[in-house]
Amino acid sequence: MSEAAIDYEILSQERSGDLQSQFETRLSKRLSEDLSGLRRIILQSVVYGSYDQAKKELTSYIDSKEDYPSFKPRIDRYVAHCQDLISAIESKRNFPALSSLSVSKQQEIFERVIEHFDELKQSLVRIEATGHEVRLNDIRSTTIFIKTAMWSVSLIIFLAFFMEISKSGFLTSFEELAERTSSLIVSSIFDLFGL
Repeated sequence: MSEAAIDYEILSQERSGDLQSQFETRLSKRLSEDLSGLRRIILQSVVYGSYDQAKKELTSYIDSKEDYPSFKPRIDRYVAHCQDLISAIESKRNFPALSSLSVSKQQEIFERVIEHFDELKQSLVRIEATGHEVRLNDIRSTTIFIKTAMWSVSLIIFLAFFMEISKSGFLTSFEELAERTSSLIVSSIFDLFGL
């Protein structure tokens, strides 16, 4: 009778080991998707159990965007949420006496870890998208500034040229030419229609 109990314990441990390896495989597959940049670095650290490194990378990414003052306030809540998710994944993966729990309970914990992992991935996507949007807005505002400066300089040059022409007397002859041309055009139109 005690041999049967030992067999059940061995089977339970084997099943637990299989479940653990299946979990690691599923988590690794989620990492092998087409990821780049911030997501790849942080999710890879989480998969390999370097939770402090993941938090550190997230913080250094945020600090690297100091040139964009509107970036940090827009993503503070996402960063806090990501750090909470990383901590939740860490606590569930390092749950004390995980192997002593029933297989269904272990599976439930592993499923929660995967849910947290997917949620972390989505939060990182939002952070990256916000960074991209902030950079685009910066480029747009720089472009608008350059165009405005170019038009202003062009207008100043044109006005200076116009003022110089008016001083030289060319403008009076230009006005006479414009007046003669317009009267010629008007009289031609009247003659054409017989008015």
